[in-house]
Amino acid sequence: FLVVLLLVDYIGRKKSMALCFLMFSLCILPLYACIGRIALTIFIFIARAFISGGYQVVFVYTPEVFPTENRALAMGTSSAMARLGALITPFVAQ
Repeated sequence: FLVVLLLVDYIGRKKSMALCFLMFSLCILPLYACIGRIALTIFIFIARAFISGGYQVVFVYTPEVFPTENRALAMGTSSAMARLGALITPFVAQ
């Protein structure tokens, strides 16, 4: 998060958000290849770091762009979908 904080100040919100999402997608690509377990775990952890950083940039950027009512509706809806997904995941995974 400290790296993302410095990145936002250095190159701006849009570019840092795009960079985080791009790096996340590049780190997810090896999941489709036959690579070793250790390398796969490393790529997953790096991808998770980039998507967490990207989410934090989005969390900083959206108050500047969207009005409060739209943000509240979007955050409430996405939170509800995330909780529903967390509820359903154990049943789908088995």
